[in-house]
Amino acid sequence: MGMAKMALNRKYISMFKAAVQDCLAYRLSYLFNILAQFVSVFTIFYIWKALFNGRDTLNGYTWGQMRTYLFVTFGVNALISWYSESRVSNRIRDGSVAMDLLKPYDFQKAQLAGSLGGSVTEIAVALIFCAVLLPLFGGVSLPPDPPHAVCFLVSVVFSYLVKFDVVYIFSLICFYTTSSLGIRWARGAVTDLFSGALIPITFFPGPLLALTRILPFQGVVYIPVSIYMGTAASFTDMLRAMAFQAVWAAALWFLGKAFWRVAVRQVTILGG
Repeated sequence: MGMAKMALNRKYISMFKAAVQDCLAYRLSYLFNILAQFVSVFTIFYIWKALFNGRDTLNGYTWGQMRTYLFVTFGVNALISWYSESRVSNRIRDGSVAMDLLKPYDFQKAQLAGSLGGSVTEIAVALIFCAVLLPLFGGVSLPPDPPHAVCFLVSVVFSYLVKFDVVYIFSLICFYTTSSLGIRWARGAVTDLFSGALIPITFFPGPLLALTRILPFQGVVYIPVSIYMGTAASFTDMLRAMAFQAVWAAALWFLGKAFWRVAVRQVTILGG
């Protein structure tokens, strides 16, 4: 039993390595993907800069704080990019998932391993973009103290898991469609809005803010960024925020498992 478990774990590690090699082999594709994300942030950056023109603060944010918010958001969002997301949906749309059903591993864990492998190279490129271009935009502030820095790193791990779960669940909808593009656009729009990637959720009107506070999406961007910036001021606030992420990460993981058991019934293997 122990040997079988070790062999299975090695398979997931192999999938992780294969994903890294895949990104390196198709480096132009994922470089353009990261570049596209940066162009988006670049555009949003100048929109916010125009909004701050002549103002010291906007809804409690200074321009320096908003600049930091935007670029830390870019870094967090780059952990799982469009390129990584397409790996899951494409396996469903091109029928590769049928072969996965014949292999002795958990499909969800395998996709997580592949996503992690892709993220290693993607975040590396994103950091290079930031290191080169941030000085041109005035730089960003650092976390206020070591506890905030450590909690930010922990929060980023939970952020990754929440976003992976959301991406995975949306990707499973591809079992019922003939195209994955619309699903990915819809997922991106919903996540970007409710996660705070486009605008800090504290800018939302009361009813929308109340809804956003209970949805899992703020765990993708707003929570880790607020910890980084010190908006979550006390250690208790940070623990509470990370607990929110952890609970949603676990809940969405099991929801993904349940959805998989239903959606996979759509697969038809000819001759089998």
